[in-house]
Amino acid sequence: MKNKQISINTILYLFIGIWLTSVIGFHTKYSSKFPDFEGVTPLIHFHGTVMMLWYVLLFAQVLLIKFNKNSWHKTLGLFGFILAPLVVYSTLLVTRMQYYRELPIQGEAGILGHFTIEIPLMIFFTTFFVLAMVNRKNPYAHTRYIIATALTFIGPGLGRAIIFMSGLHPLLGLASMLLTPTIVAAIFWYSDYKNKRNIKPFRTITLLLACQIVCFAIQKTIIWQSFAKGFVELLF
Repeated sequence: MKNKQISINTILYLFIGIWLTSVIGFHTKYSSKFPDFEGVTPLIHFHGTVMMLWYVLLFAQVLLIKFNKNSWHKTLGLFGFILAPLVVYSTLLVTRMQYYRELPIQGEAGILGHFTIEIPLMIFFTTFFVLAMVNRKNPYAHTRYIIATALTFIGPGLGRAIIFMSGLHPLLGLASMLLTPTIVAAIFWYSDYKNKRNIKPFRTITLLLACQIVCFAIQKTIIWQSFAKGFVELLF
């Protein structure tokens, strides 16, 4: 099979698109409050800063590859070992805050069902980052798993953009949040298949992202409720 890489411009445009959905999606709840940021806690600032730094790292890495600065690319990539855990940790803290804030309002079953977005996001991001680092000497697989770390962030930004900015029905935002990452991964999977490339990375990515749809579908069942409760008891 051919191991030809995805176009650098394609990756760059994808990252810019995902970043824009995050900026637009979180404008109402975050950036619109500039400069006073009334009601925004230090934790939200921390999480937002970490996420923006991750996007900066992604952009920088793509540009370094584009301009053949491979040694700089490898050096800067070391920051990923610091930033990636902070991405997961800050997301975990925000999720913990949501749990204790919403528990009296939604009840435990309701808030655990809501976590079919947050918990898989943390698990998938961690999995994709680990796979990217394990395959760091295999540029073909490494690139695809790094792309996957960005795909996990499409949902929250896009869903909020549709719900808060467009005025469309919230169910459309929810559907886009759940389906879009899997659809984008599936398009890359098909592209690799069509061009006779190794389909294993994007097949793995697509199937894992699709699990979030399954989690949402079973959110009220004892399977998900028990899993989410165990996650909360272990990490909260």
